[in-house]
Amino acid sequence: MNMSKETQKAKIERLEKELKQAQEIIKTQNSEINEMIDKADNSFENSSTYIQMHRRIEDLELKVKVITDSVEHNKRMYVSELKKNSELIKEIYQLRDIKVVQKLNMNNDKDMQKELEKLNKENEELKGKLNAGRKEKFTKQQQEEIKRLRLDGKSMQDIADILKCSKATIFNYLKRLNKN
Repeated sequence: MNMSKETQKAKIERLEKELKQAQEIIKTQNSEINEMIDKADNSFENSSTYIQMHRRIEDLELKVKVITDSVEHNKRMYVSELKKNSELIKEIYQLRDIKVVQKLNMNNDKDMQKELEKLNKENEELKGKLNAGRKEKFTKQQQEEIKRLRLDGKSMQDIADILKCSKATIFNYLKRLNKN
């Protein structure tokens, strides 16, 4: 090595050379950085495919939640309908039992109807004889007959037809009877 003092020209050349080397190093490092960025951009997590798949997964998870909620709702509705059906079946059996009893009582009803017609005739005769004051609409026998027919499951209209009076009269009598 030369111990002599470096000239300005040599110093400038040396610094320019060092500058070029530094620029080359910077250039290569920049290209490496760019390659690394490109690799990162091309990696799966940053790819559009990954993003689309992620969105699709979120959509499917939402659909699963909606379907699960729907299944739970339908399950509750099914249980509710089963309860209603069992109650209706019980009612059907009760009604069937009532109809069997009514069929047994039908024979008794025919005899009672004859007796009721006889009583109605007697009632008509009483109305003709006594014209003073407000009369009872039904005799004691008729009142008992109304109660019995109602307990046997006859409708108010059927009772009214049997007694040859209006449905409203039967209704009012039963209403008054229930208040007492």
